[in-house]
Amino acid sequence: MFVDFYEKMMTTFNAFMDDKYQAFIEAFKPLAIIILTIYIMIVGWIILSGKSEKGKELFITVLLSTFITGIVFSYGIYKSWIMDTILLQSFKIQGFFLTMDGSLPSQVFTGVDKTFELFYGQIGKLWEGTSIFSSDGTLTMFVLIVLSVIFGALYLVFAVLVIFSTFAIFVFFVIGGIPLFLAIIPKTRFIFYAWLRAILNYALIPIFASIVMAISIKFLNAAIEDLINLDIRKNGVLNLAVANAMFIGILSIFFHLKAPEFAAALTGGQPSGVGGFFTTSFAVAGTSFAIMKSAPKYGKMAGKGAWGASKLGVAGIAYSNAVLERDLMKNIQAKNALYKSRGV
Repeated sequence: MFVDFYEKMMTTFNAFMDDKYQAFIEAFKPLAIIILTIYIMIVGWIILSGKSEKGKELFITVLLSTFITGIVFSYGIYKSWIMDTILLQSFKIQGFFLTMDGSLPSQVFTGVDKTFELFYGQIGKLWEGTSIFSSDGTLTMFVLIVLSVIFGALYLVFAVLVIFSTFAIFVFFVIGGIPLFLAIIPKTRFIFYAWLRAILNYALIPIFASIVMAISIKFLNAAIEDLINLDIRKNGVLNLAVANAMFIGILSIFFHLKAPEFAAALTGGQPSGVGGFFTTSFAVAGTSFAIMKSAPKYGKMAGKGAWGASKLGVAGIAYSNAVLERDLMKNIQAKNALYKSRGV
């Protein structure tokens, strides 16, 4: 499933890049020419007048500007030298851990899909061998559903990490010509460094996610083997094999959510918000489920509480008005007494 989707996604991203980058950078070209011309004139005047000790460095920067502008304003060179190089290396490293042979994206996730297909196939067999009319049939079905949800969440977390990171890389590459051009000028070079750090950060996230998934698959295969050898009718569903599978699935999800932190630790940037997105999503889903489950039970109590609260609120307002009137009368009486004492 993920292999086909990922191939279509890459095709779409590449088509978007081919369509938009050249038009975007052409719109920036007139401003870039003005900036570069002014910069070269200033650098030339500084070098000729000898007013800077960094004349040699500035001269090298001017020569380097020719090379950089050639990359920025030529999409073919920009794509083959920079974008494809970073993406291909990221894919190869992912493939090394997931396939052990450095396969390209079309084969990288085949092993992941096969592992999860094997798992859900075994869950289906256990489900077919369970009857809801048996003594523990309901419990067995519930446990199998929980197992399916845990491993489905694991697959989703891995897929979103890879898809989101790849999407972010393409977003940064679409505007990459401008940060790359600003690398010419020393004062604006920090923008280029920030852009490069972001690119490397998002390129490393799927690599770390693939490392975690490769380790998880080793444990998942062992858990699947235990489930294959499991006799639910004899051992029941509450056993060590099922507990191990749940524990491995939950632990794998946790480690996958740490992939952005691993990447940020190397690049020195901030972790992406993917982990926080999943944490919030799971929390909202759990809270919504709890509210839906408890709503029928506590609906009447809530209604009675609201009715009682409304009565209490009316009584409170009446009491507040009475106190206000009493204080007002005291103030009037005090003023009258003051006027009488003055003979008014």
